[in-house]
Amino acid sequence: ATPGDDLSGLKVLQFGVSLRVQQVNGSRSTSLIVRGRLSLGLTVIGVVVPFNLPGVATELVLPEVYVRNQELNSVFSAKTNLTRAFVPRSVTEMNSMLQELDLQSSSILTLDGLIGLIPGLSRSTLQNLPAPFDAVFTLGVTELSFQMSPTYRDIYGANFTLLNSQPFRFGDQLTVPFMGLNVQVAKVNGAYAFSARFKGVAQISRAIVGVDIPYNVPGALTNILLPELEIEGRSLDDIREAVAVPEDRP
Repeated sequence: ATPGDDLSGLKVLQFGVSLRVQQVNGSRSTSLIVRGRLSLGLTVIGVVVPFNLPGVATELVLPEVYVRNQELNSVFSAKTNLTRAFVPRSVTEMNSMLQELDLQSSSILTLDGLIGLIPGLSRSTLQNLPAPFDAVFTLGVTELSFQMSPTYRDIYGANFTLLNSQPFRFGDQLTVPFMGLNVQVAKVNGAYAFSARFKGVAQISRAIVGVDIPYNVPGALTNILLPELEIEGRSLDDIREAVAVPEDRP
């Protein structure tokens, strides 16, 4: 492939190959890594593909998405807790956050776009999902990497993050404006171990709550978070802590 080539809807913008040959215990060992930049519509994707390089992951480097100056891969990571600071305090604030996300939506790689890159598979073969679950095709892929064996015959691990690029609506009373799912897979003693974490913001009528649900994540708890409340620009929690009376005070 050369820059400008069109491969199944992908355009090669840039690529390079690094080759290394060395002697290891009297035998010649060859390894290489391919790096490139591809475009799919308005989405620019970085690609890292190693060969015979243990510890280096095969990775799609996808555009970072920010809301409230927070990078969403970090917000929805299995390693972090959802904070109340991310939960909007009002419908007006939620709509403002949705506008931030919408401005970046054209650069997000969706499952729809990813499926279109797989030979023999198209959206038309998967169109039988009922509403609102057919909206799964609008989920954005913001993180995707695989840890492969040097021969590419085995997968040692994987990590991916999905987020919704537009609100999910379930009837008139329930809307999920933000949600993210991070899944991690690791091979341990010959068996695969899975961990996942679902985080999101739900609007029930006009009430807004945050949800944090881990699966097989040590030390993580399921949490329901309410928005932070402020009085004259100060968090109500901070005010309560400042005026709290010590328990041992007579």
